[in-house]
Amino acid sequence: MVRSQGSFMTLRKYRSKMIERRIENDEAIIIARIMTPGGERFGFSRYLGETYIFDSDLIFEPTGTHELHDVILSKDTLCRLESYLPVPTCPLAREIAAEILKENPWLRPSDPDLLLEIGESRRPSASTPSVRSSSDTKRQVFVLGFGSYVRENVLPHFRNEVAGALDFKAELISRWSKPPFPVYSNPEEIMERIARATLPLVIVASYHSDHPTMALQVLDSNPGAYVFVEKPAGVGLESVLPLIRHRERGAWIEVGFNRRYSRLIPKLKQWLAEVPSPLVITACIKELKIPDTHWYLWPNQGTRITGNLCHWIDLVWSLIEKRPIEFTLLNSSDSVVLGMLFEDGTLANLTATDLGDDLPGVQEYLEFRGGSTKIEVRDFKTLLLSGDGRSERVSLFRPDKGHTAMYQQLRKNWLNGLPPVYSAEALGWVSYMTDVASQMFVSGRRTLTLSGNYNDSASDLAPVAARRD
Repeated sequence: MVRSQGSFMTLRKYRSKMIERRIENDEAIIIARIMTPGGERFGFSRYLGETYIFDSDLIFEPTGTHELHDVILSKDTLCRLESYLPVPTCPLAREIAAEILKENPWLRPSDPDLLLEIGESRRPSASTPSVRSSSDTKRQVFVLGFGSYVRENVLPHFRNEVAGALDFKAELISRWSKPPFPVYSNPEEIMERIARATLPLVIVASYHSDHPTMALQVLDSNPGAYVFVEKPAGVGLESVLPLIRHRERGAWIEVGFNRRYSRLIPKLKQWLAEVPSPLVITACIKELKIPDTHWYLWPNQGTRITGNLCHWIDLVWSLIEKRPIEFTLLNSSDSVVLGMLFEDGTLANLTATDLGDDLPGVQEYLEFRGGSTKIEVRDFKTLLLSGDGRSERVSLFRPDKGHTAMYQQLRKNWLNGLPPVYSAEALGWVSYMTDVASQMFVSGRRTLTLSGNYNDSASDLAPVAARRD
């Protein structure tokens, strides 16, 4: 890792992962006997700090006299509880409740409107740095979602400008990370601060399904805000369409696809401009393994196409900017082969898998063929051109996947009032293509001819979920 990412980034990631490990170690499963005005209840949840939150679906009424040691949970149910978090975004409560009731017939559902928060209100603690008023600084940055990615890739570029963050794990984060700004668990509190700020930059790096709604909340609170949405822009094109409309009407919305910013991209575009179309594009991507309990796998977060392969869908579209007309998709478990045909005859084949060694990180090889020319991108460290007796090579000291340049450009554009880089058209097409591929993955659809564009995509997307070839 030191060789591929450098000593400073390696140290930063090591510290961040240690913080993440401590936070995860604190996220215990909670099974509690709770005395309510309606009598005794049994509640199931996860520990996210000193406030215990119990969803109404996971609060049960016992029949007869029972103790905590009477609760039976199978290995599968325990695994589901480890996947669950007591946050509004998590969709697992009802499924887990059904499993608990099946394994513990002496329990029955409780009041459907009973939502319990036991303990002190989850707000920044007394040790959290005091909140500055908007008059204390001219420009402020707010971060919605405060996981390891933000600590490793975002904060270094905004060291003295972050005024607050939002995360449902605020108590645990403040305990182990101790950031020099308040971390809120209540969205309303940070939205109030965003509303009072002058031209704030708001970075949305939360759960994928929350990206569009949070971005829209920010713009509703402060129409002058600069909104940066980490990839993907949303789960499904329908959720992204309101962002596209806001973008078309002049709202400042940027989308974080970092590979567009790699130092190799300008030279790659220069070479591709000299190559006749159609192209044949091949990409092989080794993704990272994720545990079965990771939130990426919640049903409302889309597939790994939504969360990961979108990077390369975006990259391909940004390099050719042509309308897709046909998709094919094959998969074996989570390993995917996505084929895309574009209107100029360009073929793109993306193969993504988590099989292989995780230690080197994400590994990727891309090849572009057109006419007699071949161009290779090897892990965004080496760029090679060959053909017609011509041979050129560009090499970097270590892989550059664009994170640093992306946030440097973001900061520059924000401070200087420059327009966002990501166009409304890119936002529409990439979200559309990602949605089509994800729905094909879920439904088992193997081929699909695309009849329109992202503005009239209902005719393409509706049959995908309904049919299985």
